[in-house]
Amino acid sequence: MNYTTDIKGLLTSYYGMPVKVEVPIGGYRIKPGVIPVYMANASYGEFSDTKGTDGEPVDCYIGQFPDSNTVYILNQRSKDGGFDEHKVMLGFLSEEDAASVYTECTSFIPLSIVCCTAAQLSWWLKYGDKKKPATIESLPFDTDSENAMEQNLFDWEDPDIAAARALYDMRHTDADEQLLEAPVFDSVIEEIIYNEKGEMVVLDALVVPQVKLEKTAVTFGRVFNRCGDDSLQVAPEGVQISKPFKKNGTTNVAMVFELTDGQVITCFLHNPDKTPNQLKPDDNLIAWRWMLNKKDITILVAPENGKDQHINEIGRRTMKLASKNSKRFTEANAQRAKREENLRVTEERIAAKREILKQLTDQINSFKQIQQQAKDSEKTAPTTEPASQDDKQFLQNIIAGTEDITAPDFDTRLEQIARIYEGSGNAEMEKLLVDAMNAYAEQTDALDKLSA
Repeated sequence: MNYTTDIKGLLTSYYGMPVKVEVPIGGYRIKPGVIPVYMANASYGEFSDTKGTDGEPVDCYIGQFPDSNTVYILNQRSKDGGFDEHKVMLGFLSEEDAASVYTECTSFIPLSIVCCTAAQLSWWLKYGDKKKPATIESLPFDTDSENAMEQNLFDWEDPDIAAARALYDMRHTDADEQLLEAPVFDSVIEEIIYNEKGEMVVLDALVVPQVKLEKTAVTFGRVFNRCGDDSLQVAPEGVQISKPFKKNGTTNVAMVFELTDGQVITCFLHNPDKTPNQLKPDDNLIAWRWMLNKKDITILVAPENGKDQHINEIGRRTMKLASKNSKRFTEANAQRAKREENLRVTEERIAAKREILKQLTDQINSFKQIQQQAKDSEKTAPTTEPASQDDKQFLQNIIAGTEDITAPDFDTRLEQIARIYEGSGNAEMEKLLVDAMNAYAEQTDALDKLSA
């Protein structure tokens, strides 16, 4: 769930941002010298640990749909018609709905409203300039935003600066680290088929005849190599074309380009003609999604000023972004590989300890059975085996929890002692042995849980 509430049903957090409700829906907002306002359609509160224009926490109106990822930052009008402060409208289905509720509660018309995502809001609350009205330009880029197309304002005359800015903005809204996750060929296809929300939106008007799809993929591979530097190229045999797959009743294919550092560029195309369920040689496929690894980067190569991007410009922008992302991507995946290796080693150690624990448990049960048989037969105890003081101290340390059970020779020594004193007739050592084995079993189980 993207939000939490208290036992009264009042919102306490929204997409991880702490919220404090001051006036619940149906209550009255009371301010000195002002007529009480009845909150008919929204609750009123603030984002804790934030500072707004007045130095106080940023205020918010909370509608009846707090699971919505769409937020409206409202720029409140001052008495002289200028900018006063911000009000965040969350839980509303549309900008009109948010503005209407605000006007009902204040009798004022907002100066302006900016639509954004929860991720953009989180960034703005932390880093945004609260002394100025919120605008599209004051928010980091997010492909999920309704204003995504309006935000493609990067100046690609200097591709280094443009790619760095685009990557910086994308990382602020990349909570799942999709830019750093290395996909395999099938995973990016499954991501589009099963996990994408909403309908397909064609942002890039690249048109490829079905009969020339393979040739186009090879051409793109060459363009990517030409636009990349010596350290980042398309890997040998790294150009692949997926089998056709269905999404929203339309046949799709994907061109996948694996780079030498492990990153993957993917272009999804679909067939929107009168026979969308089948591909014919003369069908035209239209590109509708570009991805770097698992992050949507379509907006960076979408048409600008009514003109489609040339294939060379698509290659230049895409490879520049991949190059900027390469170092962090490589480091993240190296760390991930190290964590996975550590996990594998830990799991092997746990499995070995479980096997030793099983063997010792079997010995304990066997020893208990022997003891019980001795009691039942009331046989005379055999000659007592004299106890070694070191063995006795070793068992006592295990019981006290001061012996290092992870020491390399621990298991060997414990087994040797067990062979010496099991059924030896030395009642003291037999009891110590049983208690030590039980303590060892408990300590091993605790270690197992800690490792998990």
